[in-house]
Amino acid sequence: MLLDRYLQDPFFNTMVPTYRRTAPKTAAYDWYVGENEELIVTMEIPGVKRKDVNISVTPEDNLLTVETNNRSFRRTVSSDYDLSGVTASLEDGILEVVIPAKEKEVINIQID
Repeated sequence: MLLDRYLQDPFFNTMVPTYRRTAPKTAAYDWYVGENEELIVTMEIPGVKRKDVNISVTPEDNLLTVETNNRSFRRTVSSDYDLSGVTASLEDGILEVVIPAKEKEVINIQID
């Protein structure tokens, strides 16, 4: 009960958002696996032009980095994906980055 009163206190409520204002700006993003097992990352970057977006990959570290003039996104990607085949498109303020899945190697074993 004491905690409830504390959380409802107007002073406390005005203090909560301050950390959000000082946090670094990051893009709102979502990622999911597509029909062909590719990883699709979508990011909301309204008002940003293609020339102001920098997308880079570091295959050694499986790292995907997307930077604009005021937002950034950096994530490690599973080694199941091929970072050398990354494609991207920007339409209506939505950036879509597609990372294809690596071909799965199947090794057939003969029985002696």
